[in-house]
Amino acid sequence: MKPWLLPCVLTLLTALLTACAGGGSDDNDGDDSGSATSSQQRLSGSVSQEGGASDEDPISVKILSYDGDDTLIDSETTVASYLSQSDSWIYESEIDMDKAGGYLVVSMDKDGYAGFNRKVEFDAPRDIQVLGRIVEAAEAQVTVESSGYVLRSGRTRNSFTFALVEDGRGQRSLVGGASNLLAARAANATDVLVIDIPASSVPQDTTELQGRMASFDPNDAEESESFPGEYADSDGNELLSVAFQFNEITTQDGESLGKAVQQARANGLMSRAETEPTIISRYIPEGSCSAMENLGDSDDTKSGFQIPVYTYNPNSGLWDLLGTGTVYEDGGTPVPSDREIFDCGSVTYYLEIEVSNEDFNRKWWNLDYPLTFEQPVQLCAKVRIEDQDGAPLSGTSIFLKDDDGRSFSDTYGYTNDSGEVTLNTTLIDGSDDRSAQIRYWGFNSAAYVSSAVTLSEDCATRQTVTVERRDKCLIRGQVNDETGPLKDVLVYAYGYGDQDWHYGYGQTNASGEFSLNAVCNMDYTVYAYGSQTYYQSFKSANVDASLGEDEQSDNGEVVQLDTITIENQGPIAYAWFYWSSNIGDTTVGDDGETYYSLDSGTVDVWGYAWDYEGDWPVSMTLQLIDEDGTVRDSVTQELTEEDYFADEDGLLTLDVPGNGYYRLGGTATDSKGNSSDINSYGAID
Repeated sequence: MKPWLLPCVLTLLTALLTACAGGGSDDNDGDDSGSATSSQQRLSGSVSQEGGASDEDPISVKILSYDGDDTLIDSETTVASYLSQSDSWIYESEIDMDKAGGYLVVSMDKDGYAGFNRKVEFDAPRDIQVLGRIVEAAEAQVTVESSGYVLRSGRTRNSFTFALVEDGRGQRSLVGGASNLLAARAANATDVLVIDIPASSVPQDTTELQGRMASFDPNDAEESESFPGEYADSDGNELLSVAFQFNEITTQDGESLGKAVQQARANGLMSRAETEPTIISRYIPEGSCSAMENLGDSDDTKSGFQIPVYTYNPNSGLWDLLGTGTVYEDGGTPVPSDREIFDCGSVTYYLEIEVSNEDFNRKWWNLDYPLTFEQPVQLCAKVRIEDQDGAPLSGTSIFLKDDDGRSFSDTYGYTNDSGEVTLNTTLIDGSDDRSAQIRYWGFNSAAYVSSAVTLSEDCATRQTVTVERRDKCLIRGQVNDETGPLKDVLVYAYGYGDQDWHYGYGQTNASGEFSLNAVCNMDYTVYAYGSQTYYQSFKSANVDASLGEDEQSDNGEVVQLDTITIENQGPIAYAWFYWSSNIGDTTVGDDGETYYSLDSGTVDVWGYAWDYEGDWPVSMTLQLIDEDGTVRDSVTQELTEEDYFADEDGLLTLDVPGNGYYRLGGTATDSKGNSSDINSYGAID
């Protein structure tokens, strides 16, 4: 066991002795722009966001590239930008891949959401598409209180308690505090996840903890695709998920609880021996009972029925064993170690485990079983994905799971340059079940679609799946400003015909280059978006083997556009009067602007600025202007990406020299000297 190695996600998994395999062989040597042993390839895709406010904030994408010996050879961090036409976030980056094969670890994260993590193995460098999905994490803040009966084992203590509960309508919410949890139970809500952190286990200056949690059921086809990393642990065992979870615990200062505890111990302010353990209680999904029946108790040295718990390592894309937890029935009765039948239709089961707060340094946890069959039955499916013309679709993710239960473990892989992937899995229940389902991107449908496949022990037969895809041509180009190539610029193409249309989109890499899929012989307008989230420059294209006005080359399959140049823009900036100030009626001045009646004295104002190109800091000057256009008072404040309001609480004060009519104005200037006028929006409460 390695209880010091793990991230925070609860996932009941089943570890199998053979590691997941994905992808097939291919002869592509890739682009030789990397080095003598590596080549630079394109990693791109889109991210969907589930739940939360309809914000358009970017999503961080981190990519780690390893060779076959687990040596890190390259890393890149980019952002996925929001595209309203598809209601998704898109990204594109270049990464060095080892020519002898290796793997990528891709992480997609956004504050307030359970991120997306994937390990992508490759035999040779190739362009790869990774599609992600982030899910809103429920949030709550708690202070310490003396708990009543909270834990399934019946323990009570002074603690910080978080609970993800589900009501009778299937709606989930995060409640804070033992009393609120007991009230939720009294209202017939079901515990999904409870984290009980004793007051003795946190630094003395901790007055409040904040928790974010999300729960996933691997028996659900869509939710199972959020499973982080590979279905394998760091010892090479394959895993079968029974349930997994995201949880993030921070102090009132926004610091990870695990880091706060480590720092306190390093400073001699806490002793491990003096602290009680944190206890986590997790609901076991009904569909996962068959796994417990097939796999049984995992640790005969402990009393009760035990299931292993893993945490996700975001650097390796694998899972590290944390320990084992005890299974309880809903009433608090421990399940005996020799239990063979679990009546999930009428009995609710929970797993309870003791952990240390340092384990919260990782955000994904997983409850698992290592399968230790002496002669495991290995099953596989060799699949080729091709388009309607028989051309292979490479770098496409394929997800496999049982179509009618949990007879074998889930797995996934990515197609090689021949469009092929071999998906390997392990039989769990000894049955004759060989029917499975694969999910993959539908291209024309702009959604995941499913097909049936048959598993075998020898993969002698290749199964071909045809996907309709119209956008088989490419439009390539580069986006610059006055300083040179621009990275992470959103590029969008609209194709149109008499009774047809198509959208293509991409993002520039570090060299300012982009590549968009397009329908051949269709007219396109290609837009490059600037700082104000609207397009600033565009070109025309048609991949038709005929050179167009804005095209450098066109061979009928690929168009190379002329360079698109956009100007670096100033920030967007807004200002308001506060109604709570001495504001009277309004009038429209000779300049067409609205002026507000103010009494002599002071007026409270509020300001905000944002620079979409990231040219921070921004200097914002707010001005009080009279009807004659004279600036009567002003205030200047420097804003940063972390603090982009004009003052910590959003309020500033301007002096009003006398009764009269005034409006707000001014400028916001970024670090490159680009300025824009402040937009005055009158007054707000």
